[in-house]
Amino acid sequence: GIQEQSRFKILIGEVLYGSPNPLSQKIIINRGAQDNIKMGQPVSDHQGILGQVVRVMENKSEVSLLDDRDMVIPIQVARNGLRGALYGNGRGNPLELRHMAAVSDIQVGDILMTSGIDGVYPPGFAVATVDKIDRNVDKNFANVYCSPVGGLNRYRHIMILFYEAGFGPKPADKQTKSADSKSNRLYRGGKP
Repeated sequence: GIQEQSRFKILIGEVLYGSPNPLSQKIIINRGAQDNIKMGQPVSDHQGILGQVVRVMENKSEVSLLDDRDMVIPIQVARNGLRGALYGNGRGNPLELRHMAAVSDIQVGDILMTSGIDGVYPPGFAVATVDKIDRNVDKNFANVYCSPVGGLNRYRHIMILFYEAGFGPKPADKQTKSADSKSNRLYRGGKP
């Protein structure tokens, strides 16, 4: 019934096994190139985003989970629209919302949603909840620690999302070339 509620196509997959590398937070699923799976596709469960496809084989794929150290996902605070980037810190460690000012309007219990700003994840999917905030006013930053909403390493079935951002065509090369030629005229030969 989830497919009828969604704005885009969803394919249900099954987790086959976890990565043999204990430092890597990845899972192998039973869907691959034969199912039109592509690199970068978002993966979710019924609660929220789990991660994204990082390697595609013929009949299986590797998914990097949110808590993997190489994962970064652009988010938006559901309460007020504040945007940021959520980073994985490895299994057993909380997710971290980095580069936040100490005076940022963020509270314990806030829900973090996908912002859609990267064109990979569809906007409005739950990602994490804020658990703890350490504000360092002297250095003007806050350490924000979060827990994932989705069931990382908990469920056997996942959803692969077929999402096209639809940002429209890229700017024409003609405009880019004319801007480059203007800057070359101003600084020809290293002199203004």
